[in-house]
Amino acid sequence: MDKNVTELVEYSRELCGLEAYTFKAYHIFYHVNVGYTFCTEWIPSHLDETKQTGDNPTGAAIVEIHLQDRSLQRLVFVKNTSFATEGALPSAQKEELLPWIEQKTNLAYGRQFQLVNETEQTATFDVCIDHIPIAPRTDIEVQFNQKGQLTLFSIDGTLPSEDEVDWEPYALTSAKTDPILPGLCREIVAPIEKTESWERFFIIDQVFISNYNTDIIPAKVVNEHPVYVQKNLILQWTGETNDTFTKKKIHVKTDFTWDDVFSDAENPNQIPIAQSDEQLFINEATRVLQINYPQESGQWCLTALYKEHNHVIAEIQPTHSESAFTRKIKIFMNDAAHAVNIVDNQFLFQLLERFTAADPSQMTKDDAFQQLVDHITIEPAYVYNRQTKHYEIHGEVICPYAVHAKTGELVAIETVMA
Repeated sequence: MDKNVTELVEYSRELCGLEAYTFKAYHIFYHVNVGYTFCTEWIPSHLDETKQTGDNPTGAAIVEIHLQDRSLQRLVFVKNTSFATEGALPSAQKEELLPWIEQKTNLAYGRQFQLVNETEQTATFDVCIDHIPIAPRTDIEVQFNQKGQLTLFSIDGTLPSEDEVDWEPYALTSAKTDPILPGLCREIVAPIEKTESWERFFIIDQVFISNYNTDIIPAKVVNEHPVYVQKNLILQWTGETNDTFTKKKIHVKTDFTWDDVFSDAENPNQIPIAQSDEQLFINEATRVLQINYPQESGQWCLTALYKEHNHVIAEIQPTHSESAFTRKIKIFMNDAAHAVNIVDNQFLFQLLERFTAADPSQMTKDDAFQQLVDHITIEPAYVYNRQTKHYEIHGEVICPYAVHAKTGELVAIETVMA
């Protein structure tokens, strides 16, 4: 093996107490929010390797470390069975577990990560900045088997560093935010499986309010892909076209090489879409829509351009839609702004054809807001600004309820926006 591989394999073995394991294979992955990781697979040494085919057996271990700083990103023991060296990994006891997580993440418990959910064999922590939640959210999850052995450790998201934080006091007051809240109330229709009907509700949009200038950022913009350009552009064309479009299979690169790691090339999914190129992608999305939906000019709205799977994706929704579950078209384009594939979720709506139409509203937006306003909270949150690459303090607007537009009943938002 390459000396880099040999060193990292032995480092992973020692890091996770895998003395009783035999190294099987390694992979190099790239995660948009983390970068390159080195993943190794391990088989318990007492098993006969000649009989191992396909999936990893019970007790196999998978270790993923961050290549830049060698921090542990993920550790999984297959089927909740571990043969790790005793004492190498922590027990579920907090006095042992918490210092171990602090060591592996370089975060301080309480100030930089907090327990949010716990059962007898699992625990989930939210990463925070000075006791304040971050967005996009980062979770740390651990799991133990009935013997008390650690069988899962996973970090889902990015761990912020102190120098990435714009430190400033939280200054949003009700005098600044109260005028904003009524504008966040809107009416939607949602499919309710229990009644097999579409029903109307009023909700409060989840947004972040800037501490600096009270600008509003939709939660979707914060939590979506790292390269995400929000749009609100109605697409129009004239009649049919003789242009053609043939869908091609999208090839997604999941395994990388050392050449990828040591090259200076930035991952394509991280490179911003140049403003000068945006119109090229918009034009191509319009062309593909004209080919596929020639009679629907003006009926579609480009809501976003974003990057995923080494493609630029145009996200398109109906121009007029009040549904929480809406028709959506995605057009995949390469860097040269040539479309390669189109995905339409229309087939999902065929499953809802039996649902009865929504009844008219029996209340006004103002009346609905008055029912919801006492349930709205605005909590500080550090939001990652992808342009400045810093976390900035915002107020997160949260309302756990929706109002049924016919009955006036308060219902949990999860039942409406699921």
